[in-house]
Amino acid sequence: MRPAWKGYLKIDLVSIPVQIFTAHTGQKAMRFDLLHRQCKTKIAEQFFCPVCDRTVGSDELAKGFECEKGACVLDSDEDFKAAKNETSRTVEIIRFVNEAQVDPVFFCHWYYLVPSGKSAIEAFALFLQAMADEKKIALATAVIGNKEHLLAIRPHDGELVAFTLHHPEEISSPEEVKEAGKVKAARIDQQNLRLAKSLIRKTTGEFDIEDLSGEHGKTLVEIMRGKGRDEPASAKVPEKQKRLSLIDALEQSIERVGKSNLKVRRSRKQEPAARPKTARTSLEGGRMS
Repeated sequence: MRPAWKGYLKIDLVSIPVQIFTAHTGQKAMRFDLLHRQCKTKIAEQFFCPVCDRTVGSDELAKGFECEKGACVLDSDEDFKAAKNETSRTVEIIRFVNEAQVDPVFFCHWYYLVPSGKSAIEAFALFLQAMADEKKIALATAVIGNKEHLLAIRPHDGELVAFTLHHPEEISSPEEVKEAGKVKAARIDQQNLRLAKSLIRKTTGEFDIEDLSGEHGKTLVEIMRGKGRDEPASAKVPEKQKRLSLIDALEQSIERVGKSNLKVRRSRKQEPAARPKTARTSLEGGRMS
């Protein structure tokens, strides 16, 4: 795998040669193409200029910047070269913060950050271990692909991973969602709350991403393949369930889990679930690379 970026991880006067690799492969379980309905041919993307009223080729394209409304200037390779300086090849750590302080709502793409060369391994391993022991995340900036990014760097399974961060203006506020305020004002029935906590405890288990893959994609793939073989499309349609009240649904769900109708991979250290009447554990709110 080729690195997406090479440079230095800089912490004050300490500089460590590093490489950044993309962690996401971009592969998807199922991908749809846009086709011409009449002949089923894949549609080719074209660039159209509304002023010249014609399609333009890739050799006629250039990057530009809108200085003011309706006034644009072209960017050239010389401009990008002039803008590059020492920071263009440096992941500059601004500060370290506690893990809980970084809200994952800001996380975007994530990358593997690894040492570049044998001489960098010792210093890299040193800071990796120190960050893990102190439970800290490093906040940094880096220029990747002619764009400056904010990064959150954190230890993960004996490695360092770097998440690009959304800027605050890119994140919508909960106040923009009409229903958000209604949830905060909702009255909670204590009996239902005890049942909900009991159901959560009984369905708590280990995180295994392989067990979490849904069946919808697999079913859709089989239907599409069947159409390609001129076979009749079929899918198992779930039976319509009777609408239950909230308390009935909670009680029946707890009973179903108790009969092992739902498979939960439990931790060996996990304590047995408490009975609803004695449940006193409080729930802490909060959001989740």
